[in-house]
Amino acid sequence: EACRCSRNCDDLLENPTGCGDITMPCLLDCVLSVEMIRQNRCNGSRLLRVRKRIRQLHRLAKESPLNVMGKLHLAQAEVASTCGRRERAYMKYVSAIALSEKSGFLFQTALANELAGKHFLRFGSKDLATRYLNEAVRVYHVWGATAKVNHLVAELGLA
Repeated sequence: EACRCSRNCDDLLENPTGCGDITMPCLLDCVLSVEMIRQNRCNGSRLLRVRKRIRQLHRLAKESPLNVMGKLHLAQAEVASTCGRRERAYMKYVSAIALSEKSGFLFQTALANELAGKHFLRFGSKDLATRYLNEAVRVYHVWGATAKVNHLVAELGLA
């Protein structure tokens, strides 16, 4: 289902004329594609798609850095994490969180904390993972995403 939805976004993301802000769909397509790569549920074209979306975010960041840089850094963090580049991933997650907070984007801040926490879980840093995941839960709660909070608490056993 996620693959189908991702493919359906292609026209929107390739021809954004008159459709408003495409940066969040672009970021979410990156995050979804990276997760599919992690789970070996896709072919090589998925990595090309991620690179294309990151280039797109990079171009858009030049026009509106305050709105886009946090998304760009988060997409780059996810790629670095998947490639095993832990230090680069960490730096990009920290940057994505700070930029998202500065821009006032609660959802993006929560997502960046969640993905950073899951990155640390994958690499065995439980203390750091817990810190970021608890912050994600806190920000999702402030944003009003009760179902997401409940999902994370149940999935990851957070308090």
